[in-house]
Order: sequence, then C-alpha cells, then structure tokens
Amino acid sequence: ATESDIKKYDELQAKAKKDLVQIKKKSLELGLMMKFVSAEYSLDGSKVLIVFSSEERVDFRQFLKELASMLKTRIELKQIGQRDEVKIVGGVGPCGQPCCCARFLNDFEHVTVKMAKVQGLSLSPTKINGICGRLMCCLGYEAGTYEEILAKMPKINTEVVSPNGKGIAVYNDILRERV
Repeated sequence: ATESDIKKYDELQAKAKKDLVQIKKKSLELGLMMKFVSAEYSLDGSKVLIVFSSEERVDFRQFLKELASMLKTRIELKQIGQRDEVKIVGGVGPCGQPCCCARFLNDFEHVTVKMAKVQGLSLSPTKINGICGRLMCCLGYEAGTYEEILAKMPKINTEVVSPNGKGIAVYNDILRERV
C-alpha cells in the first residue's frame, strides 16, 4: 500500500465510525431491533459493509432506502450470530483470558449441556454460558476425555470390589481417576 492508500484507508475508517452512529440512530427511529457491530467502506468508497446481529428476523427494506439516501453509497448488510459478534468485538471470558473465539477458534463446534454434565459442572446459565449468551466453547475441549474416563469408572451407588473388600461407590474423582 502506498502512503496515499493508507491515508485514504484511515479516512474511510473514521468516516465509517462516524456513519455507524447515524446508522444506529436511524434504526432506532424505525424501531428495528438490530445491534450493529461494525461498518467498513471498500477502499474506493463505493460500498459500505454493515455488520449486525439480531435475535429476530428484521425487515430492513425501508431502512436500506433511507440509509442509501443518507450515505449516498451502495450498502451491503450482513447479519451474524452471537458467537461471531463476540469474535469480532472480543471480550474476556470467565477464565480471565480473551475469548477463545476471538483468539484462535475458526470454526464453532457444537456445544451441548451434556458436555457440562459429564464434567460435573453446575448447570446454572451464569456458570456455563459465555459472554455471547451461548454455551461456552471451552465446554467441548475436555468433554471427550471426561466421557472416556467415566466409561472406565463404576456408577455411583453401585457395588465395587477392591483389594480391601466389597464397597459402594460414593464418589468418582475423575481428574485423579479414583473411586
């Protein structure tokens, strides 16, 4: 990139940031439930890409017409999911580290409540949900290992035989692989 390209890019970034405020105001005026994540102009300034998230389906035909007359450029709207929003914006997870999706995850694996159950975690949404409001991606990291270890261990309240005699399994210490 040349010096003039860099200067133009910086100007377009500043313009996009300023326009994003106007875009948010316009959507509120029209009563649209959209959360805007970013706006970015193409290098020639002929098109603006507006990234947003929304819980519901949004009819933005009127919004697009008004934006086109306001911005006087071609507009592309892109809806993203909650996980993608955190990936773009970033944040800090409950572990104190930057969110996995913003640091290194490229694909979002399917995460289930069963993964939290297998690991013996509290099923409270405040404990197992990430900042995106969905189940934390990291629940899937160790679920396979927990399932593998639990398959070798006796179920709670079943009879077990040890060198010291018979007994009842009352607790499985999965991390130490002890009953």
